[in-house]
Amino acid sequence: MKNFKRYLLLSLLSLCLFISGCGEQPTVESVIADGAEEFGQGKTEQDQPFISSEQLLNNLITEYSDSRSDPTGYQMSDDEADKVRREAKKDADGDTSEDGSSGGTSGADPSDGGGSEDTVETVASHQDLKDLMHEMLDGTEEVESFRVDGGYQVTTDEILSAYRELERDDPMDVHSVGSFSYGGNPIVTLKLNYDLDVDLLIQMKEETRGLLKQAESQINVDGLSQYEIVCAVNDYLCDTIVYPASEPYPAETHTPHSALKDGSAVCDGYAKTAKLMLNDFGVECDFIIGTCTNGGGHAWNLVKLDGEWYHMDVTWNDGGAQWDKNARTAYLLVTDQYMLQSRTWDAGLYPASAAKAYKKGPENHF
Repeated sequence: MKNFKRYLLLSLLSLCLFISGCGEQPTVESVIADGAEEFGQGKTEQDQPFISSEQLLNNLITEYSDSRSDPTGYQMSDDEADKVRREAKKDADGDTSEDGSSGGTSGADPSDGGGSEDTVETVASHQDLKDLMHEMLDGTEEVESFRVDGGYQVTTDEILSAYRELERDDPMDVHSVGSFSYGGNPIVTLKLNYDLDVDLLIQMKEETRGLLKQAESQINVDGLSQYEIVCAVNDYLCDTIVYPASEPYPAETHTPHSALKDGSAVCDGYAKTAKLMLNDFGVECDFIIGTCTNGGGHAWNLVKLDGEWYHMDVTWNDGGAQWDKNARTAYLLVTDQYMLQSRTWDAGLYPASAAKAYKKGPENHF
């Protein structure tokens, strides 16, 4: 009994001491929230003893990667390329006859020894190829032929590189190419195979600009700094877009159209929409692709503030919030070093980030 009373007295004394200092002692919840906030501001996992950032990171990699992929491509034989070119010419001329004739006029084909090679464009550099492909993608064209000159060689890697650069430059019009093929001599024919019906894709592109303006009207940027605009766009996209529940992901979800109209997008749909909105608001924003540590393709953004670049992954900000509300800013304006915890990318193609994560304040940095 005496031991029990002594134990009770010590317990009451400890409770009084705890209560007397409660104004200065943080709660478990506040400690966890502070840790999550620091994680969101660019701290490394090793700095977070109170929140399982490794678990959050693994969840994000598992759930929100492997949705972005490049078009596949191959080189056609000369005969196959000539056939594709003739069929495209027949479609363009409205010719439905098997021999390619139309009324009494024969459509001469330079690859068959007739006509003039001057009727097709000349591609003599990577930039020429990009320009030609941009025209195709802007017009949702499926087949284009051109003559190669100046020792330039068209390869699968050259076409894929041009597509990636155009996707980065113009996410409004450049998307939805599932595969491509090319070939032919002396005339090269390039065929793009879209993931969506061409007529539907044309309609979607026509609607996207209006949908973008409608979305932008929902964000009042008057008087906001560029930092605050970035935060507002991140919040808006997290509030209005949902990542598809299961694979296979619909082809539309890779587009800004689906993000803005249907509220459904995978990583490149999020990132392309973020780029379009921030660029319209006067904030310099880039589109970046890479590979997560599980081998899955992924897309996100680089944002330029105060002359320096920072990473922003809206997909992971949105997805991470289901495990911790503070994770909505976990990948907002952070560094190369921070992002390398979860992914790699071709650093030679993109600007290097600032050394420290961005933080609002007089000095803007830690």
